[in-house]
Amino acid sequence: QMCRGDLLMDTPLFNAHTTAVDALWVGLPIITVPMERMGSRVSASLLAAAGLSAFVTRSLQDYQTLASALIRSPRKLYPSIQTLLSK
Repeated sequence: QMCRGDLLMDTPLFNAHTTAVDALWVGLPIITVPMERMGSRVSASLLAAAGLSAFVTRSLQDYQTLASALIRSPRKLYPSIQTLLSK
């Protein structure tokens, strides 16, 4: 079912963990905002390892702004999807 999505919006307080790995595996980009606890930084680490640090935001406002921009213009996601699928 994940292959049908365009973007996974990770929850700030407790990240997707295994779901994030599955999403990246099928080429589904994730946006996240790491917080103080380890459980909220997992997706940021995964995105950094995948070369997609641009999807790691610094604040909830940045998270909302990036999500809105990507939802309005999904074509901006295509290069990231290609990056994920080529690995």
